[in-house]
Amino acid sequence: MTTFATKDDVLTLLVHLGYLTYNSQTQSVMIPNKEVSQEYINAISMMDWHEVIRSVENSRKLLEDLWNQDAEAVAKGIE
Repeated sequence: MTTFATKDDVLTLLVHLGYLTYNSQTQSVMIPNKEVSQEYINAISMMDWHEVIRSVENSRKLLEDLWNQDAEAVAKGIE
């Protein structure tokens, strides 16, 4: 529970701990109830949104570089 290799590892842990539920037919996860949902809201409201915004912008830039087939920029973005 302390070493994660991928984002899927984190989601799997949250499902096993009961913080999320998994629907195998739609292959999606969801928040199981109001109490857990409220805790997610509390956690998100205390987050540093600058980091989230930066991550989204970096992802957008990487996607644009992929579309433009800019190999150097893609390599830099992945790095």
